[in-house]
Amino acid sequence: MLIKLANDSVTAVVFGLVLLGTSALAVAEPTQVTKIRGKTLIVYKEAIGAPLKKIPAADVSLPLDIKDDSPKGRYQVEIDGEILWIRKAQAVTDEKVADPGSVVSCQSITTSYASSRGFSDCKE
Repeated sequence: MLIKLANDSVTAVVFGLVLLGTSALAVAEPTQVTKIRGKTLIVYKEAIGAPLKKIPAADVSLPLDIKDDSPKGRYQVEIDGEILWIRKAQAVTDEKVADPGSVVSCQSITTSYASSRGFSDCKE
């Protein structure tokens, strides 16, 4: 029983450290839609529901400010004075995934399997 409690405590500490480590990542929430994927933009009146209409992507003045974010995969935006929802898959946003000052490092893989398949060289 004592060993089980010790293991649970270690697990809790490791889990807490993982949470602290991931919160240090610089991930900024998107604030604007900067580009539309595709030739038409499908818009919705509600966060969940059927499509309202299709708008040619060329007719949408960008950037669009994101007003709300739905867990169902949609952004709330204002288009021509009307509050509408669009699918996240159709939007390119200004979301920043990493800190601009961060450096991505590369390590060579030295196994024969990797080198024979082009994985041994780091690519810039």
